[in-house]
Amino acid sequence: MKSFLFFKKLTLVGLFFAAVSSSNSFAQDVYTQNTSGPGICDGSAYLDSAVIAVANDIQWIQVNTTIQQGGTYVGDLCEGTYTVTYTDGSGNPITMTFTIGANSPNPCSGFVVYATGSNVSNPNFCDGTASVQVNGGTAPYVYSWSNNDVTSTISNLCVGSYTCQVYDANGCLGTTNVNIGDNSINNVDTTITIINNTFPGDSTLDVIGNQMIEDCNLDIIQIGGATITNATVSNDGVDLTWTLTDLQGNTLATYNVNYPIVIDSNGVYQATVVITCFGKSLDTYQITIVDQVQLSQAVSINENNLEGIKFNNPINEALNVQFPTTGNYNLTIVDLSGKKVAAASYMNVNEASVNTNYLKSGAYLLTVTSGTAQVSIKLIK
Repeated sequence: MKSFLFFKKLTLVGLFFAAVSSSNSFAQDVYTQNTSGPGICDGSAYLDSAVIAVANDIQWIQVNTTIQQGGTYVGDLCEGTYTVTYTDGSGNPITMTFTIGANSPNPCSGFVVYATGSNVSNPNFCDGTASVQVNGGTAPYVYSWSNNDVTSTISNLCVGSYTCQVYDANGCLGTTNVNIGDNSINNVDTTITIINNTFPGDSTLDVIGNQMIEDCNLDIIQIGGATITNATVSNDGVDLTWTLTDLQGNTLATYNVNYPIVIDSNGVYQATVVITCFGKSLDTYQITIVDQVQLSQAVSINENNLEGIKFNNPINEALNVQFPTTGNYNLTIVDLSGKKVAAASYMNVNEASVNTNYLKSGAYLLTVTSGTAQVSIKLIK
């Protein structure tokens, strides 16, 4: 589940009685962005372009204290009530009040489960055990093993693989598995879990996935640490580079892994990679690595020969698009759940207009295609 930043629009109507009539009244607009969570001061506000054209002597104020002199944008705002003042082109003083709220944090953020186990002493015995550890989430937890056990620790296990699903009180789901081997045949293969807290002071916006790769050449006995060392956001998702090191910090292995997910908001995300070797012996070794990564580039920005299109953003009653050349174009608008909310095709045009009056306030993704060219743009209403 993702946490998205929602925009709202506050409108105040200013009436001027000196030298103008009431028919000359006009609306002044300030747009706000809530904080990403309670206690996090990353809210912002900015003036509408119509206001910017006539605004002078701008001041951003909280509790009768000027927090910024000048500028059409103010950031790093905490939850609370603010005002912005300025004089218009006729010298009239204008004051607008707005509120910065907080979006609800993701209740599943930081919820991680992993399992450890002990092998059987002899292939003819079923004396293995397995136990699930839970990080984060909200108790009580519900455990569901593949052998129908419902406790965090299970015993009397034969050689094999066991999967456990864990639900917390918020309905968040974590899945983990453990392989029970035979100590009488193999005593070097094992299961290792490494959990990093790379950004201890920041909240995690979302979990971007769990990917598995196979490597039967890795000497897991030498592993001293593992972490994400590079991240790239693209139209295909997020590419993460995982680096494993020994106890001296020397690189043992590097893996480039793709996570097919759309990143809509800047911030800290959590990812997991599982490195395993099936069939190395009767016991399957496995390394589970959990780490955090700071992502600051929104996906779905594909620069190509359509990058010259112009459009209004935020959108209100209509989306107006001006294309770089006359041609055939297809426009599609989807919401952040992937649901198509608008679509249109145009032949031999250099501009188009799409009715968006019925859309709710929020974020959308506009995709424009022309032949083999395509560009995707995030829209705000």
